[in-house]
Amino acid sequence: MTKDSADTNVEQTGDITFAMQQKDYPTVIELVRDAVTADPVAALNDPVIREWMGVRYRNIFITEACANPAAVKNSQAPFPLNLVDPRSEREKVGKRMITNLPEHEVQLDLPPVGMMWLRARPPTRATAVLMEDLRAVA
Repeated sequence: MTKDSADTNVEQTGDITFAMQQKDYPTVIELVRDAVTADPVAALNDPVIREWMGVRYRNIFITEACANPAAVKNSQAPFPLNLVDPRSEREKVGKRMITNLPEHEVQLDLPPVGMMWLRARPPTRATAVLMEDLRAVA
């Protein structure tokens, strides 16, 4: 890694952090996509990008699980307790399915998958590398 690319990575990470603080999630998604496309290994080693990817994948998981009636049913408390369980569906599913889910992620409103701007680019080599890394971890 050259000094110029290190400066670019720090600048990209700063932009991503700023966009996350502003809750400008489409920009975060775009910046992370650009970073992974430019250098997948460096992007996946960046703690800010890895944190974002974890948040994003957990959010997608919870959203998809909430759309599945069987997952929602299995996330409910046992019978006597489920009559008074005031938690939202997302919280029930998230807390049941994901260990140590941070409170701020339960109701996080991220853009849904499948938005047109998310499909604007064809899959790249970086996407393949990312999928290989995710399979290796699983």
